[in-house]
Amino acid sequence: MCADDKFSGAIDYYKFTSLDANALNNLADPLIAPASGTFNPAAEYYTFNGAAAINPNGPTGAVVKVPSDKINENDFNAGKYYVKQSVTFNNIEFTHDTKEYRAAKFVNEFTKHLDPEYAAAYFVMTEVMECYDSRGKNCMMASWGPHEEGGDYIWYPVFYDIDTQLGINNTGIPSFTFNVDATEANNFSTSDSILWNNMYKLLKNTYIVPKYKNLRGWDSSFKKLTDKYGESTAPLQSVDYIEKWYTFDPEITNNIACRGVRPLIATNLDMYFKYITITNPKA
Repeated sequence: MCADDKFSGAIDYYKFTSLDANALNNLADPLIAPASGTFNPAAEYYTFNGAAAINPNGPTGAVVKVPSDKINENDFNAGKYYVKQSVTFNNIEFTHDTKEYRAAKFVNEFTKHLDPEYAAAYFVMTEVMECYDSRGKNCMMASWGPHEEGGDYIWYPVFYDIDTQLGINNTGIPSFTFNVDATEANNFSTSDSILWNNMYKLLKNTYIVPKYKNLRGWDSSFKKLTDKYGESTAPLQSVDYIEKWYTFDPEITNNIACRGVRPLIATNLDMYFKYITITNPKA
């Protein structure tokens, strides 16, 4: 953002510098798209090797310019050639696969691939409950197809197995303290996840914080939201409210399948045989 008119010696200032083509070529691969149309032997074509090793300090080597004496129509017709392209996000034109381009692409195309409500709620739940494995192997993605004809599938993150949560590992042994800041402390088994790290870094204030306030029953100014009877119905309104879900309270879950003691007994038996007996020989 632009600096204020008044200078302050306590502020770090930055100068925006536009890199020339040579500098960008040394920094990252050019953006490319499959070649189409009519073959032109005088054109500039590229090949792409997705298996190329990643180089964090420069071009990956995946995009290679085809030497002019090697260009042939057979490879063009076989779909092996690519051409340079540029992509514009928020009036900024990108020509290379830089980290700035990837960040802009993630932010601008996020809702083309994931449902933001589900993704934000899932992020908050895994953070608050510290679901250690649920941002990796215990995360499942469901889809019901595109939201519009010809569009991409929209994906919804859903829980698979939530045995590693509330500070315990999958044998029931406490592994983390209650006050840990799970994302920033890298306490997830997949703390290097590009999806969740990008969402936290780039969309925290766009989706995550508002969703947390919503789940706690607050508005944007942290004022408590209530129904017409003055009662909060927010899922994360209090520890007591959350615990009633774990005890299958039908008044809270609003589900007739939770009535009686059988659902709770079945769940307790499942936990007993899966987690307690294998860690406690006296159980």
